[in-house]
Amino acid sequence: MTRDLLRIGWMTTAMAFAACGNNNATPDAGVFPTVKLTTPAAGATAAYDADHTDLDVAFTVAGLTLMDPGKCGTTANCGHVELFIDGPICNDKSDPTMPHPYNHADSSSPTTAGLDYCPTFPMVDGAHTLKAELHKDDLSPILGADGKVISDSVSFTAKANAMADMAVTGPCGSVTNPITLAGMAFGPKDCKVSAGSVVHWTWISGGPHSVTSDPGSKGTFDSTLMTTGTYQFTVPATLAAGSVINYHCQAHGSAVAGMPCVGMCATLTVQ
Repeated sequence: MTRDLLRIGWMTTAMAFAACGNNNATPDAGVFPTVKLTTPAAGATAAYDADHTDLDVAFTVAGLTLMDPGKCGTTANCGHVELFIDGPICNDKSDPTMPHPYNHADSSSPTTAGLDYCPTFPMVDGAHTLKAELHKDDLSPILGADGKVISDSVSFTAKANAMADMAVTGPCGSVTNPITLAGMAFGPKDCKVSAGSVVHWTWISGGPHSVTSDPGSKGTFDSTLMTTGTYQFTVPATLAAGSVINYHCQAHGSAVAGMPCVGMCATLTVQ
């Protein structure tokens, strides 16, 4: 199940089940469920790139019937697993009108957690903590004998592009090494390309952004504003070595004919 399937309006669901007094996951006296993270292993290195922004996660749960949030109904002792990366810092806020109180929630394993939900993505290299918690159908936590949320945590290290050498060895702007749009910058800001080649861009974070040629530039293109996806442009085959194609983001750059581009701007230089 993809995380997109969980965009079910958790706030409405939680309020509805709270109103019904739903406490499906209340354990029998002295018996408490358990959760154990099996992937990633403690100390493992998790690789990511523009095409693989998720952390692979696997877990085991005992003593609890697992169903997706809001799906337990009258099923006794029922709940789900909520995942967190570095506490609430990396929670799913992709829909600002309805941010989720977790990074990802699921009832089945294996699943994923989104590294791209972290505010510094794609610069998330380094140590992180993954935590799995057990929660009731109404999203409230399941408490153990000690009064604390039943959970398990592991530390892991995120490493960019470690999973595929092709992601960094292709020519700049190639399909295996596209120019990225992340935060408020193109990466790289200047890309060396060949006349007649196809240049590829990939949206990673921030935005909405566009890839738009400057007025009077030696190439004309416009992706329009996007928050995800890819775009490509074919460099005119007639351009001589040393020719420069200037472009910018419509939302975060300003390009006026005869004036230097300001803000989120970049160039393609023919070699």
